[in-house]
Amino acid sequence: MDKDNRISAWRQASKEHAEMLDQRLHQFLKPVVNEIARKLDLRLMQTWVRLIKVIFIHRHRNEGGWISALGSYLLAPLQAEAGRKRVTRLIHSPDWDMQPIETFLWQQADQRIAELEAQGSEVWLVWDESEIEKVESQKAEGLMPVRSSKAARLTRNTPMSGRPVFVNGVPWVQVIVTGMKGHLTLAQMRWWSKQGPQANYQRAVEQALLTETHQRWGKRVIHTWDRGFASHFWLGEVIQQEVRFVVRWPRRYLLCDAQGIPHKPSDFSRRIRSWGHGELSDLHRHCQVKIGVVAVPVWLDQNQLWLVVARRGAGKEAWYFLTNEPTENFEQAWRIVAGYTRRWQVEMSFRCNKSEFAFESPRLHKWEHRCKLLGLLTLAYAFLLSFLGVAAQEFRHWLLDNWCHRTGRRLREVAAPLYRLRQAIQRLWLAFPPRGLQLLNTG
Repeated sequence: MDKDNRISAWRQASKEHAEMLDQRLHQFLKPVVNEIARKLDLRLMQTWVRLIKVIFIHRHRNEGGWISALGSYLLAPLQAEAGRKRVTRLIHSPDWDMQPIETFLWQQADQRIAELEAQGSEVWLVWDESEIEKVESQKAEGLMPVRSSKAARLTRNTPMSGRPVFVNGVPWVQVIVTGMKGHLTLAQMRWWSKQGPQANYQRAVEQALLTETHQRWGKRVIHTWDRGFASHFWLGEVIQQEVRFVVRWPRRYLLCDAQGIPHKPSDFSRRIRSWGHGELSDLHRHCQVKIGVVAVPVWLDQNQLWLVVARRGAGKEAWYFLTNEPTENFEQAWRIVAGYTRRWQVEMSFRCNKSEFAFESPRLHKWEHRCKLLGLLTLAYAFLLSFLGVAAQEFRHWLLDNWCHRTGRRLREVAAPLYRLRQAIQRLWLAFPPRGLQLLNTG
């Protein structure tokens, strides 16, 4: 009898939490829904909101963005074709675009920056690039040759290792907001191509994004880039806009000393002892690594900057960081190194976007339609990130303990359990469907 009572109480609690989750999603989407509702009729607007819920329920690496698959969850199973038509009409509707979604993401980033500043934390704006690989596609708008990271991973330690493989795809740039501690917040995503009616250039897209971020936040944030952004052209634009930045500098790129003589980065610090040592976590070996740090002034196109060198021990290549932040002592230099390590969050963000939210799966011919569907996937990802905050901690723990329980210590101690959260939401809503969806109730 006690067991039946516990099961009944658990089912009732799950039903209440499913409704709370639905309410939480509606509250999260309210700003962007109010904006888009001015342009769409009521039926399309209902489909728009329900499609976000379906994205969480239909969890599939290869089919997560298929219109037919999403439509099969929108209505009852026997009405799958009608559901597909509703999704198609929504995506093909000319009455809405990506602008409200982009505005909403900017507002989310504004709130996160204000929170970090209230906590006294420095704000790091992390940039990175990736690709949406569409190997099998040929006729979709905007496809262009992109270097395949998937092929590089699959050919590792083979005779093909090191040889770039190019496939059809779309370049992708992402910007996130993070502090020295805590979770990330998505600031913006942009897709572009050199081909098609929307043809553009990489640096033009990134320059426009840099101008937007600088006009919005000025010197409140520190921009962080990997070696792909290390170029005279890009840093010239950054210095001209007086942006605070840290960029990882390749060891083969030259910098000038006070006399204007070019040197390799390693030449500047070769005979200088480390100012001090700190420890960073090695995620691969699950241990702490001792890092020696030193900084020297350098010149790039007659602009004085600082070269921060992070020495990782014998037999390992040093890290070189170029920055315009004052770096005159160990504390300032270590702040640059520790802040750069937060850049790994954007790499994990790309991985989650591709594997968990199936950003590479949409099969749409028109560029505009594809961007709309990617925008909806982006909103779903932003909602998942909202569970990483302190305010949602109790709800997050309940979801994980009751609908995606794991006993392994490594999984239970993950700081950002996005994959488990997504699976927990999927299983909860499959058992207790949210408003507007007619799923088979398996609870």
